[in-house]
Amino acid sequence: MQRPEGLNVSKIYIVRYLLDADIAGVAGKCNTFVISRIIVM
Repeated sequence: MQRPEGLNVSKIYIVRYLLDADIAGVAGKCNTFVISRIIVM
């Protein structure tokens, strides 16, 4: 998927540490595109 602004959203990953996993999940839901991967360490 290519956004009009030139950002290739299929390459966006969110990497967070365990304590911030809930924040990463909310960030994944609060957008108009699909985030390919959320990695929790």
